[in-house]
Amino acid sequence: MGADFIVHRECEAKRQLGGGDTVQGTVRMLGMLKARDRADAIAAMMAREGQDPETATIRVVVQTPQGNQERDVTLAEMRAQAGPLEQLGGACAECDACALAERFGCVGYLTYPLSEALERWILARAQPADTLGGALMRRAIRDFGYDGSAMGGWRSNPSLMERTSALTTGDGPEAISSDQILQAILMVGSELDPMHGAMLLLWLGALRVDGVIPGPGTAQAPSALAALSQASTPAQRQALAKVELGEPSEDRGVRGFQQLLFALYVAWVLDRPLLLDA
Repeated sequence: MGADFIVHRECEAKRQLGGGDTVQGTVRMLGMLKARDRADAIAAMMAREGQDPETATIRVVVQTPQGNQERDVTLAEMRAQAGPLEQLGGACAECDACALAERFGCVGYLTYPLSEALERWILARAQPADTLGGALMRRAIRDFGYDGSAMGGWRSNPSLMERTSALTTGDGPEAISSDQILQAILMVGSELDPMHGAMLLLWLGALRVDGVIPGPGTAQAPSALAALSQASTPAQRQALAKVELGEPSEDRGVRGFQQLLFALYVAWVLDRPLLLDA
């Protein structure tokens, strides 16, 4: 269980899978990739436990016209669901949106429950108020009402979040909670605008503009923001700004979130929305 995200660019694979409808093709592609990844994960788990993956069956819930029903499937059947992908990934290597994997790398996943380590990582990167990213974050929280309350339902569900309460950093009016930042990412709709993604990266000190992360004293110096807004081609955007996420974390939740932030960067470079199903 988790959030799916995809750098939305039309391609031949999506068109073929959707019978000409790239939106439906994206939905089908996500389902196939999940079936393949689920089969690989189950096979690895069974191998560790000394079981034969090729003879085992797994009980799954499937959607039918009569409603959800349980049935037993083999790993071969699960992999067969992803069979069409084998003939459709040839052009992925030439696609700029294919940035997260060698094939079908426009797609990524953020696994639930969101870990406490992830929330601590987010707050450790939240920029101070006297920086461009910190000022933009506090302004957006005020202007768009990111008070964190939208995450309340998530907190009550241990399958979605490890912690039952948000973490905070700072004091008084400068205080920021992990719920406020997560709300601005996960709860703003199914399409994240490219510039919104760039702002989120600035909030977390994850974007180098002209080689530097805007630091103390840049809150009232919007030159970096103007440059990000004015860059009009993927080549200009990529030359202007680079993503900065630190070393890959040992925590799976943090690694998934780093991948999400990288996808936001790719979406901004290509000026494409990031589709997010949280």
